[in-house]
Amino acid sequence: MRRGLLAVVLAVACRPPVLPPVPDPPSPPVDLVPAQARADLLRAQLLLDAGDAEQAARIAGRAARLDPTAAAPWMWVARARTALGDTAGADAAVEQAIRREPHAVAPRVWRLAHGSADPTADLDTLAGIAPSTWGAYLPAIARAAQAVGHAEVAALAHTEARGRVYGAGPTELEQLLPVLAAGEGGLALVVAALRLHAAGAATPEAEAWARVAVSATVEGSAAWSPLPQEWRDPLPADAERAPVGYQRAPDDDRGWRAALAGRRTDAQDLLTAAWRSHPGHPTLQEQLWLLQRSAAR
Repeated sequence: MRRGLLAVVLAVACRPPVLPPVPDPPSPPVDLVPAQARADLLRAQLLLDAGDAEQAARIAGRAARLDPTAAAPWMWVARARTALGDTAGADAAVEQAIRREPHAVAPRVWRLAHGSADPTADLDTLAGIAPSTWGAYLPAIARAAQAVGHAEVAALAHTEARGRVYGAGPTELEQLLPVLAAGEGGLALVVAALRLHAAGAATPEAEAWARVAVSATVEGSAAWSPLPQEWRDPLPADAERAPVGYQRAPDDDRGWRAALAGRRTDAQDLLTAAWRSHPGHPTLQEQLWLLQRSAAR
């Protein structure tokens, strides 16, 4: 009896475990799918840069299947279809991108640039997205808002542009000039133009905007100007620009008037006191930057 019981125990113990059936074909690990999609997007970009739009569209389409909730693959399909002259295919791809990510910026900007059926609705959507995430699309969004008369988005774009002038590179600064000129941050135009000048990248347009912007803040004559000496002569008639808006500082420009009068120490004290009372105010930030830059030269 014992011998028989021992045989049964050994048979059960040595039996191989029962495993669940293996899917046929095996599915890729879930965590690898987005990585594979990103790799395909990179391949699609390289192919499109190399001029192989047909292959780029195919690879981007594969990425869209691997990551079916993402808008980015469909935007690369749209770019490839555009390169192939397939406007309808590009528009359809953009619609697929919006369906997957209704609040993605790139598809909305694409529609605005390619004849949106409802630009106001697209701009309404963009108004609900933080302008800091608009990235390089900011100038295009600002142009669309101005064309349609969407005041909310135009104001958001202008405010964002005023904040970017301190860290933007020359290319972006050039693109921000018309955005700044359309609002009330005249001195932000001067900051942008002077940063371009310091980088050796100033254009006649930047110089003209800077002169017009400074003149908007001056009442009568001024003993001091934030502009370099070579920008202080009157502009030729063919280089003049339309007046730009100017938002006075909360101290009614007391500090800025002191600066224009050549009273640098008084100006610094007044602007510092105003900044303490109104920290973060964009006009005060621009005035302080221009005054301190002049002192550092």
